[in-house]
Amino acid sequence: MNFEGLIEAWQAKMRTNDTNLVNQAFANSRDFAKHTHDMCRVDQVRLAYIANRAADHFWTHNQAHRTTVSDGYPGHYGCRVRLAAPKFELSWYYNQFKKKNDGSGKHNVISHYLPKEGRYGYFANRFRKAHDWELPIILDTEYAFSLCRRINHNLTTIRRKTLMNIRLLESLERHLGELEGPRHEQ
Repeated sequence: MNFEGLIEAWQAKMRTNDTNLVNQAFANSRDFAKHTHDMCRVDQVRLAYIANRAADHFWTHNQAHRTTVSDGYPGHYGCRVRLAAPKFELSWYYNQFKKKNDGSGKHNVISHYLPKEGRYGYFANRFRKAHDWELPIILDTEYAFSLCRRINHNLTTIRRKTLMNIRLLESLERHLGELEGPRHEQ
């Protein structure tokens, strides 16, 4: 049955006082809330996958500039996508390079986490130390990250609201079960 047919079927039964139908309505509403909650979790994982593609875009450019002949070698910034349910993190780091004292000419990388200033993202001046090649790539990646953060916020809100609805449905079902019928005085 399509959605319109389902809507019409429930509307046709609107005035029907059938205990089985009431139980079915509560069960269907709980199932809807539970499945919506679960699908938001699945969508959060898909969103993390998409955010990783944005991060890959940044890292592709970063790796292309990892030669000693590249202007602005090495890049100062790094990003990370992490999903540790239910926390979804899209963050940036500022990297310092300290030369090793072993004569190898290699560097130790010291990463400093950059806290987010805005609700959904970083302000552009947070990346003021970026090289000329780095800044446009960072800003493109951060724009994608900010959209992902907003989508994740919406998914989190939906999940929270569906849990509220499940609790409210339980209260409503309990309340309707406790209602007493009319009393006739004789």
